[in-house]
Amino acid sequence: MCSRWLKQTGIPTLLFGFLTAAIIVPAVEAEFPPGRTVVPCVPAPLCPPAPPCPTPVPPTMVPQPAEPQTQQPSQQPQPAPPTPPAPEPTLPAEQAAATGTAQVALAAPNMIGNLLGAGRSLSFFYQRSSGSVFINGTGSTNVVNPKVADNNSPLPEDRVYFRYNYFNDAQKVTGDSGKVIFDPTLGVSQFSAPRFRGITTTRSYDVHDFTFGGEKTYLDGRFSVELRVPFSTTLAHSQDLRVANVTGIGTDVDGDSNSSIIQTTATPQNTLGRTDTEFGNMTVVLKGLAYQSSKLAISSGASIGIPTAPDTRVRVTDFLGDGFDNDIEIQRQREFRISNDTWAISPFLAALVTPTDRLFAQGFLQFDFPVNRSTISYSELALINTEPAELALDPLVVTDRIREQSLMQMDLGLGYWLVKDQCRSWIQGIAPTLELHYTTTLDNADIRTLPTATKSPTLQVVGPNGALIPEPHPTVGNLRNRVDILDMTVGTTFLVANRATVATGFAFPLKTGDDRTFSWEFQLQINYYFGGPRNRSSWAPSF
Repeated sequence: MCSRWLKQTGIPTLLFGFLTAAIIVPAVEAEFPPGRTVVPCVPAPLCPPAPPCPTPVPPTMVPQPAEPQTQQPSQQPQPAPPTPPAPEPTLPAEQAAATGTAQVALAAPNMIGNLLGAGRSLSFFYQRSSGSVFINGTGSTNVVNPKVADNNSPLPEDRVYFRYNYFNDAQKVTGDSGKVIFDPTLGVSQFSAPRFRGITTTRSYDVHDFTFGGEKTYLDGRFSVELRVPFSTTLAHSQDLRVANVTGIGTDVDGDSNSSIIQTTATPQNTLGRTDTEFGNMTVVLKGLAYQSSKLAISSGASIGIPTAPDTRVRVTDFLGDGFDNDIEIQRQREFRISNDTWAISPFLAALVTPTDRLFAQGFLQFDFPVNRSTISYSELALINTEPAELALDPLVVTDRIREQSLMQMDLGLGYWLVKDQCRSWIQGIAPTLELHYTTTLDNADIRTLPTATKSPTLQVVGPNGALIPEPHPTVGNLRNRVDILDMTVGTTFLVANRATVATGFAFPLKTGDDRTFSWEFQLQINYYFGGPRNRSSWAPSF
């Protein structure tokens, strides 16, 4: 109920604005508190300038040696003034918070990631689009789950960012192709009229994800809180799938099997889905630095998945008729609604290793657990029934609940700084990376099988040789069930002016079948780091 109120009132937008202000305003006030005269801080140059050339001294100005003076016996030698103690070296706040005296060389950019395409699917049965055309096909949809490792570091950071992910061939819908073939296996009607089968086809959909986010450290940089606000352009959550439109009502002539009581015009294009740009599920990530040394940093935390995306709503319209005739007498409508109510908590452990000042490795281990279930509502009814005395289809309304699967995700990345030069004014670092991402399901999918409406026996599916068989039940759930997804990501990160990073990468599935959730992926992520010299010196490689 709370998440539905958030989605309906537009609170996600207000929450994002509030958190953005909460992140940026304290950072600005920390560097420029009110009532203080701002004096530009000039850090010590990382690249010492060349010594100035000596200025020639005219001969007339060459100092002459002073006359020796005899020290008076009564004068005692004065002690030299004490030398002021050298100032203690200061550490950035993030490093000062770490345990031990040696500090980790924070020389690793954020992981690029791969995301996960998995989740619920719908499966339902199409009967007919016209009197003599029997489709006998299905359709489906699925959902994308994000992971903590995407565009993230094991270290707490002060930043705002934008991430774009393009997934090729990531979602599919099966529907009517509009092609019809004669199928002798369906037999003939009682008037010896031939029957035709509508050929199904599958349309693939790409996914465009746009994620805005920010992360803010606190308690001297030991901890951070991050908010992710995603939008997606892909297969819409709301679909109206129609095999045909009603164009008129004909006359029931028993001797003419080619005359349909309901006259239709096929609309196969309306069975293959549509795209839309929609708000996604927001995520809050809490992270804490547990250990830090000169070569190693370990952190842990948890992410909280907030169900702010729209509910899934799919309406399916097809036609039924007496199985012995090539007539259709009923226009049927089914509606699926899957509420987006599931909250998720994902504890994780992360580590960063820097064996040299150029080589780095990092990784995340994450478990994703659903906190509650989502509600399924399903209905089936006849919009038009031209022969209610002979053919019956009782209205059906049912509700159920579905549980998401628990997941384990492991992400490992290895990189090397090819360019490391803070003396540059623009591109100061270039680091190619190679990452492996593994996701596995920890339990079986919760696949809910829904009932079908009670109907006259002759309204069943026309099977082989014209025999009537029961209609398959619609299902909701991850029809792939147990999966083991392994993807590889290759990319390069550019350090820009010691304030920002720009990373690009491509991800490729290394497995096939149900373990392959997209064909390939392109990624772009831009991070801007704020917080003054404190944060810059903590992020930047140790040049």
